[in-house]
Amino acid sequence: MRTDLFGRATRTIGVVVVLVVIVVAFTPLVNVAARWTRPPLRVEKSEAIVVLGAGANPDGTLNPASLVRLIHGVVLYRTGWAPLLVVAGTPAETQSRARLAYALGVPPAALVGETSAHTTGDEARRIGAILRARGVKTILLVTNTRHLVRATQLFQHQGLVVSGVPADLSSESSTQPEVRLELLRSIVQEMLARLYYRMTGAL
Repeated sequence: MRTDLFGRATRTIGVVVVLVVIVVAFTPLVNVAARWTRPPLRVEKSEAIVVLGAGANPDGTLNPASLVRLIHGVVLYRTGWAPLLVVAGTPAETQSRARLAYALGVPPAALVGETSAHTTGDEARRIGAILRARGVKTILLVTNTRHLVRATQLFQHQGLVVSGVPADLSSESSTQPEVRLELLRSIVQEMLARLYYRMTGAL
């Protein structure tokens, strides 16, 4: 009897998972959910641009998410939105980002790297301390759209005035099934991260 119940439960869960995948991949439901959870944007001239880490390959080359964030940060710097560019990530990621930013016209004096943080909370605390020591109070925060709400709150807790700048690999309006599934993954991941941060008192 117990084996039959387990088998039926397993089959039911399998059917539900398949239905969820079909609904997410082939309907606009997740696109609508993404728009509902999108943070309000208010981009203003600031004292620094902070580009959060996103990872690098073992050889130090930037992954697509890290590259997209850096390019957004460099464009903001080159168009005069702030005079200082802060890049975070692993040592390899930060070094690669700094070299690329320099090649794209950001002078060393305008570049700051932070390599010791392992989480968004770490980035907020460590970068917050660096910026406070420089007298910086206003920042443009560059990360992906889903991450912006949590990251903004964490940097605000460091006494900074934050304007969020989304840097995404793909559009929230995409109709491609694989993009929709990735969008769902990012929404769920961010919801769990926010829950964890609230449970630990970080938010």
